[in-house]
Amino acid sequence: MVAEQDQAFQEERLQYHLQIQANQIQKVLNHHGASSTITGGIASKRSFRFNLRSPINTGFERLLSLKEELKKALGVSGIRFSRQEGQLQLQVLRPFSPAVPLLDLMSRLDNIPLSTAILGFADDGTVVQHDFSVNATPNILISGEKDAGKTILLRSIAASLALANRQADIQLVAINPISTDSQRRDAQAELWRPLNYIPHMLTDVVSRQSEITELMLFLVREMNYRSEHLFNGPRIVIFIDQAATVMERGGRTVTEAIMRIAERGAVAGIHLVLGTRRPRLSHFSPHLLANLQSRHIGRGSQDSIWVDDEKMILKASSLLGEGDFLTHGLSRPVRFQAAYIDDYDLHMGLSKLYRRRPILLAQPVSNRIQMNSPFLSAKPEQQQFAFSDSLIAVS
Repeated sequence: MVAEQDQAFQEERLQYHLQIQANQIQKVLNHHGASSTITGGIASKRSFRFNLRSPINTGFERLLSLKEELKKALGVSGIRFSRQEGQLQLQVLRPFSPAVPLLDLMSRLDNIPLSTAILGFADDGTVVQHDFSVNATPNILISGEKDAGKTILLRSIAASLALANRQADIQLVAINPISTDSQRRDAQAELWRPLNYIPHMLTDVVSRQSEITELMLFLVREMNYRSEHLFNGPRIVIFIDQAATVMERGGRTVTEAIMRIAERGAVAGIHLVLGTRRPRLSHFSPHLLANLQSRHIGRGSQDSIWVDDEKMILKASSLLGEGDFLTHGLSRPVRFQAAYIDDYDLHMGLSKLYRRRPILLAQPVSNRIQMNSPFLSAKPEQQQFAFSDSLIAVS
């Protein structure tokens, strides 16, 4: 029965990816006035192949001139045109297949508890999960050098919470500071920007330091308001990539805000998920680390300041990077491969979210300061998703 469900899900996903690419290809062709039309498509193990109806003499050259733009629109590394028995064909290389696709893990779980995130697949065959309602581990710290997979894990945690919980139960905030390295900045943006279209986001991903400071102070005020009025919902999960950089640039104001939320936020239903390279004592004080008990160690994190167990330090030294993590803070160390969600799967998940999203006839009234997001002001039925630069965008 499970195998049949997996097969049905894989077929649904494949057809969805095929349709999305067909729509994108046709969109580019129409934009440039190319007299070509997609007449069918088929998926193989390594590529998608589309049949095109086009004037055979002029259509082929016209399509070749659009090759780079098509690659950009589809977010893929390679495409190829060919003629097969008088039929023009476009072959699109499929993106790499991650070791642990997030949607695959989620589809295999009969029931995902409320407020629980999916992190990955452990080497003992179990799914690694994190329940934010557990008081002993309300916050998460993820460390690792470059290419350890920190941002991938942060994004998967956020996506899994959105896909398995209602907005009434979970809301998300994401902070990704602007990097001085242009190549790293572009790579980080590619991973974070699609989260702007998750309906659970309180605001778009925040990157500028002035806005980060304002946001953290807002969240502290929200925590104080909830504590004063004795309620803790909906849960707010705050994702901070490059947390050490955020604290360094934000100074005492931001550092103290993070410290206060780490210490008192869980009671008010506000939680932290921090990503950093190597925690330094100048930013991650012993008091802050004491409130970040759920720790996931990536390649390059075997530091005695960060890990106080010699056996863990030895195990961490063998991590391979690219999503290979070791947990710290559980009853025993667990090594796992972080789940991954690509833009196509995220697009598929979002389409399902919006289909079941209710239309509110009356809006709630509150005297509290609200976070505003331009995206959330649009009605779901007015939004059309499209891929651009391998990202999900609204057109």
